[in-house]
Amino acid sequence: DNPWVNFNADGYLPNDRRHQIKMNGSYAINDAWEFGATLDARSGRPVSAFGVGNPFDEEEFHSFYICTANCDAPHPERTYTLFPRGNEDRLPWTWDVGLSTTYKHSFGAADLSVKFAVYNLFDRQVVTEVNEDRELANAIGLTNPLYGQGTGYQSARYGQITVSLDF
Repeated sequence: DNPWVNFNADGYLPNDRRHQIKMNGSYAINDAWEFGATLDARSGRPVSAFGVGNPFDEEEFHSFYICTANCDAPHPERTYTLFPRGNEDRLPWTWDVGLSTTYKHSFGAADLSVKFAVYNLFDRQVVTEVNEDRELANAIGLTNPLYGQGTGYQSARYGQITVSLDF
């Protein structure tokens, strides 16, 4: 273990979403038909910038220090800058609207329920994760061309049919 791995690693964690709104509702027209809707909205997560070196020793590992000057020089002559955890930016809000309809019918001792639900009704596919490696692995001072590009996205629209028979 290197004592410098977590040095100055305090800050906003990747799951720091400041705002979350969840709403669910349903309305039964009669004993057989029920309609429902859901809303799930979340503010974006923070983005960090990871380097591969550190100003304290010659070990290379994910750190919050990025070489900003004299990166080709031997270790003691390099200049590192601290990029605190989660201080680069925030990703955009994500929101998802879902709709469902349920049909219910009784057969004496048995109850049938058939539900059709659609999730992410508007098919929004917002970026939920990005590449946070600002420097290339094992290449101190070289900027990663994929830094900031999306690596995770909101799930695409999908539907689900659920059939249950209770007896």
